[in-house]
Amino acid sequence: MATVGYGDAKPVTTFGKLVATATSICGIIVLAFPISMIVEKFATAQQKAIEAEQFNQAQVSAAANNYLLRRFPTRRRIRRDRANGTTANPLVKTVA
Repeated sequence: MATVGYGDAKPVTTFGKLVATATSICGIIVLAFPISMIVEKFATAQQKAIEAEQFNQAQVSAAANNYLLRRFPTRRRIRRDRANGTTANPLVKTVA
């Protein structure tokens, strides 16, 4: 009676109204607790997935950055090597 509620049957006495109220409240509680737990578990799983994705993106970015730094040396490093008299690239000749 509390969950269907077509309106064709409703409590008339005070005791019937109390039973209907108690039934409605219990129905809400029974539905609210499991739903909140399911939502909490979903939110936790989603947060872990987001953190894992961010970690993977950071690893890929760091790997790409390391590759680019090894592949294309910076101008500062080239100048430092030229000042020290060493060259990282044998094709580059220093002019004194």
